[in-house]
Amino acid sequence: MKRLFNIVMILGCFASTAVFAQSQGGFGSIKANRNAPIAVEADQLTIDETANTANFQGAVEIVQGDMRLQAAAVTVFYGESQSDISKMIASGNVVLDSAPDHAEADKADYDVARGSLILTGNVKVLQDGNSLTAQRIDIDLDTGAAKMSGRVKTILTPNQ
Repeated sequence: MKRLFNIVMILGCFASTAVFAQSQGGFGSIKANRNAPIAVEADQLTIDETANTANFQGAVEIVQGDMRLQAAAVTVFYGESQSDISKMIASGNVVLDSAPDHAEADKADYDVARGSLILTGNVKVLQDGNSLTAQRIDIDLDTGAAKMSGRVKTILTPNQ
């Protein structure tokens, strides 16, 4: 149970960190409330202590404050220690929301050791009437730098 609690806490930090990185990379003004409770819902949770993974399956929804991460599945990879999370992968209609900002992708890959978040497959970012689409966005969580690739398209709405 303690391991499950730590995984849930790390998932909340994942959502906060990922969304914070997006705001640093020019994707909006998303603010994380790290003190807000974290709620995780899924149709199924499977923990494999031999493989050091936890798999949330089916309509996964992680909510912390105004932020929400939704995906068909979220897999957490951890080391020997309960809080040694090395990687998290959300897949299947991944949606990150924090009003008024919104991001979508087929997959989100958060590498804790490298400090990177990679959104791949039909990536869309919407914020304040502006939009960006690409096949891939690489975000460096340390610097906030972002690189978009795969037929990048942006639509900017001038301030009125």
